[in-house]
Amino acid sequence: MIRWIRQSFRRQLFVALLIVTLLMVIGGGIISVQGFRLRLREEYRNNDLLQESMIRQAVEEMLDDSCETLDVMAQDKEFIGALTGERSNGTVSEIYTMLYRTTAGIRDFASASIYIGSERKYTTDSQSAAVTLPVSFAALRKAEEYYGRNVCSADVTGDGEGALLIARKLSETENENGMQSVYAVIKIRRKNIENALSGMLNARDYLVLTNEYLRPFCSLGSAGGDVLTKVRSDVMNGDEPGAGLMDNVYMSGLMNGELYAIYVTPPVLDFQAVRAQGQILAFLAVVGTCLSLVIASWMAGRMSKPIAILAAAMKRLRKGDLEARVDFNREDEFEQLATGFNKTALQLDEMMREQVENERQLNGARIAMMQAQLNPHFLYNTLDTIKWVAKANQVPEIATLSQSLAGILRSSISEEQFVPLSQEIKLVRNYCDIQRIRFDDFFDLTVKVEPSLENAYVPKLILQPIVENAIIHGLEDRREGHILVEVKRCEKASDVDNEAPADMEISVTDNGKG
Repeated sequence: MIRWIRQSFRRQLFVALLIVTLLMVIGGGIISVQGFRLRLREEYRNNDLLQESMIRQAVEEMLDDSCETLDVMAQDKEFIGALTGERSNGTVSEIYTMLYRTTAGIRDFASASIYIGSERKYTTDSQSAAVTLPVSFAALRKAEEYYGRNVCSADVTGDGEGALLIARKLSETENENGMQSVYAVIKIRRKNIENALSGMLNARDYLVLTNEYLRPFCSLGSAGGDVLTKVRSDVMNGDEPGAGLMDNVYMSGLMNGELYAIYVTPPVLDFQAVRAQGQILAFLAVVGTCLSLVIASWMAGRMSKPIAILAAAMKRLRKGDLEARVDFNREDEFEQLATGFNKTALQLDEMMREQVENERQLNGARIAMMQAQLNPHFLYNTLDTIKWVAKANQVPEIATLSQSLAGILRSSISEEQFVPLSQEIKLVRNYCDIQRIRFDDFFDLTVKVEPSLENAYVPKLILQPIVENAIIHGLEDRREGHILVEVKRCEKASDVDNEAPADMEISVTDNGKG
């Protein structure tokens, strides 16, 4: 597959554009969905924190008012004296009057009771409830243990309402049962907490008030005990409360850590919402893939079309079509490539035409050379025939002329560029023989060559033009001319070898007019 893609630039471009487009479409969709989720979670978290703050503030106000009421009771000496019988105004009506006066600020959401020992003696609660509390358990036990402090506990009277008790030991008194403690207990029922938090809790929210051991006093909302169990486990393990839950858990301490408020809200996006987003993302991916295929195919075809045209023109050029040209109506790099290709094709065409013309001229020259070689051979054979005819008729001059001219022709038609010095001297002698017969022996030729230099190679016809110049121009108007050709070793030769001299000197002199 990869090899098939790499064999075509258009396919490579198509795959690259497809990948980039898919990354942009699908990646953009994923980033958008994730960004939407993060933003939605952040907004919901801010709303939850605001809601939790309002709920905690409302609960703290009830607790603070209750504790303040207990503090007032504990500081009211007259009220305590009436309860313990130390004052004369300790009648039931007087005690109730003082009790109602002291608890006026909390009676909208709580009721107050006075216990002597485990028995309830006075109360502002209009509802029927148990008249005893165990001294050795829950609120009264803690109040006894922390004398002078306000303590919290769950209601263990079994009335089934789920209430929070705030108790304090006020004093001790002696009666027919001996010394007994006097306790003030404020009871906040669940329905009163619900009324105070009315409008703050949504239908799916969950609020639970627990003691320091995360044992619930009362709970509001639709969540179950599983959430509290998980939060308790997380706290015991040192983890973030509700770390493994999809729900949002907010936990805060009240009354110096004796009480905890745990506020739980459902996740921003439930399973159905996440599934719907996944379906939308899948739909976008399918649509994006189809659009990417169309766009990538169109762009690949458009971008690779000039290259395909160039490739086709180059293929025609490789096959020998020198008329191949590329015409682009563009102003980019492809236009520059087309211009370069056209110039190259034109230059190749001109070079081929020049080469054909040169070959034609060369063939003509070769034919001419063959024809030129035919005539010297014919002349050489004819002169050789004349020589023998002259000898047969005893005409030595004609024989000499024919023989000398034949030797010159033989040397001139040979293809050798370098010849032995002896052969070049022989050609000069033949030439001088012809010229002496022509000019009636008005000069003579003397040749002096060291025997060791006769086999030295020299350029062909190096001596004949010089000797000819000496005869025609140097000996003009003389009757007794003399030409000397002398070949000797150079005195400054660096290498003296009789077989292969390194340097030699050739001189042609005459006794002409100079």
